[in-house]
Amino acid sequence: MNHINYKLKLFFKSAGLVARPILELKLIFLAAVLFSLAAEAKEIRFNDISIDVLDAQKIIVTGIKGSVRLLPAKTPGKLVIHAKKIIDDKKSASDDNWIFGAKHEDKNIKIEVRGLESHLNKEELGQISTEFQFEIEAPNLPFDIAWRDGQINIQNWNSSLNIVLLEGNLVLSHCMASIHVQNESGEIHVSNHKGR
Repeated sequence: MNHINYKLKLFFKSAGLVARPILELKLIFLAAVLFSLAAEAKEIRFNDISIDVLDAQKIIVTGIKGSVRLLPAKTPGKLVIHAKKIIDDKKSASDDNWIFGAKHEDKNIKIEVRGLESHLNKEELGQISTEFQFEIEAPNLPFDIAWRDGQINIQNWNSSLNIVLLEGNLVLSHCMASIHVQNESGEIHVSNHKGR
């Protein structure tokens, strides 16, 4: 290590630079490494979306990559979506064309991630780096979710659940309803469940 420190001192001297103490150089290097790790992704937070449930009979969520957390509503009759999008740092926000939308349609509340690349095949979909993270507060209505890759966490839910998760982890806790799950690859954790 002293040999490397000596070479660094010679480099700074030959370049006409003032040699910094080696401890300071190590800290600068460490800070640069930590900064580069933190700069691997850009996070875009969306304003919360609030939807009046009215006559809705089901909540339907579809997406590609990221996470979904479902919790009982804090405000009766309202569905609230807290959302953020995480974009690979190699992409600019303007190059990323993935969006999400939420609407009340045909007695369903639909939350959908989509983009120009939605027609991609399975292999191409697996290479998408954009992630959406949703926290959804909703009245206890039947809930359908089709998610390709990520984590789904559902707590204190008292209505039927239909979950399709290709890859990733599913955590269900304190639910009292019928549950139908399809998971091709990943783990399923169920605790304190009452129902079938």
